[in-house]
Amino acid sequence: MLIVTYGLGVGLSVGLVYGTTVANTVKFFPDKRGLAGGLITACYGGSSIIIPPIATALVTNYHVTTAFRVIGIVMMFIICASAFVIEACPLEVQHKDNPLAGKKKNKESAGGKEYTYKQMIRESSFYLMLLTLTCGAFAGLMVISQASPIAQQMMGFTRGQAATVVSILALFNMMGRLVSGTMSDKFGATGTLKVIFIGSLIASLLLYFCNKENLAFFYIGLTMIGFCFGGTMGTFPGFTAALFGSRNNSVNYGIMFIGFAFAGLAGPMIMNKINTITGRYQPAFLVSALFAVAGMILIIIFEKLILLYKRRVE
Repeated sequence: MLIVTYGLGVGLSVGLVYGTTVANTVKFFPDKRGLAGGLITACYGGSSIIIPPIATALVTNYHVTTAFRVIGIVMMFIICASAFVIEACPLEVQHKDNPLAGKKKNKESAGGKEYTYKQMIRESSFYLMLLTLTCGAFAGLMVISQASPIAQQMMGFTRGQAATVVSILALFNMMGRLVSGTMSDKFGATGTLKVIFIGSLIASLLLYFCNKENLAFFYIGLTMIGFCFGGTMGTFPGFTAALFGSRNNSVNYGIMFIGFAFAGLAGPMIMNKINTITGRYQPAFLVSALFAVAGMILIIIFEKLILLYKRRVE
């Protein structure tokens, strides 16, 4: 029942709300797609700071089923009430003839074409981006799923100290979304993602080498993992719209988000498996380091592909 209700029901609902609000927001700001995407996804990241203390208090003072009921009912009313004041972005705003849409040309843009999802999935760049998203989200989802037990096992933290670690991770996740959105508008999505993958690689190696005596390594690695994960999620809505157009971005970004789902499955499963076999979490960070290297390679390939495309068009 938990798999059906929480796993499938809540998972589907999160995807519907997240995908539609992010894609619609990005459409309103064709000249600042990165910033818009970063701000709206930062709100998503901020929820992981607000909700856990509330859920913990409900579970501690009442029962886990009570927590599910209360949070579910409150969320239902908030989401439904908010839906009445959200407006779909008018076509004239997101249209390629809008002066704002052409105000900032970035190196990732492959022209003013508005791709449908059928056209998008026929493009090799789509698969490169999807795999890049998987690599960018891998380390973050791997750590977020096990943040409390990681802190307790690796560093000997108490449950209360581990809860603080989770909050710190969530805070830097939110900050990463804000910063990366602004960076992608200024330096391009691929340049921003390169910085993110370098940061993720360094963070993974710090966490691999850390132990109870290296508290600084742990906190620096953890905050960098959260920041880089948030950075990936803040960059990709605008990145998708820049390459495949804004008009169909709700559907296109929803399909692109499959890369996030891949990471959400692989990251926690690999970490659990490694911890079960070795009795340690540290070796899993070597795997996340490899994913960071793979992401960097994919970005370089992507840039070469887009350059070839532009030369062919010209």
